[in-house]
Amino acid sequence: MDIQWEEKDKIINCRMIVSWNPSANYFQYLTTNLPRDTFSPEHIIEAYRLRWQIELMFKEWKSFANLRTFVTEKEAIVEGLIWASLCAAILKGLLPMLLKRRQALPFQHTKWLNLLVTLWVIL
Repeated sequence: MDIQWEEKDKIINCRMIVSWNPSANYFQYLTTNLPRDTFSPEHIIEAYRLRWQIELMFKEWKSFANLRTFVTEKEAIVEGLIWASLCAAILKGLLPMLLKRRQALPFQHTKWLNLLVTLWVIL
């Protein structure tokens, strides 16, 4: 459905895409100004879904990796802390998945996994 409205002497054109989400049992309404001939409704729906996954990932990184404020003004230290926090967040997310697969791993890999689990518990 095409939508048009005027705001501050400017006409805004966009389209609304309505799709049924069977897993959540509701309609979702998406609005975009991307060209109809280039982006199909399926492309728009998939782009919104991926965008939401990226939002959730950054939210998780921010909360679990302690990415809030740093008590330094040195750019190199801030960058290092960000990378360390992101690595810790990735490990925290990866370790539970690896633990589920632990029985299927060869012995040399379980030794390293046990070390990572120990570090994870300490963190």
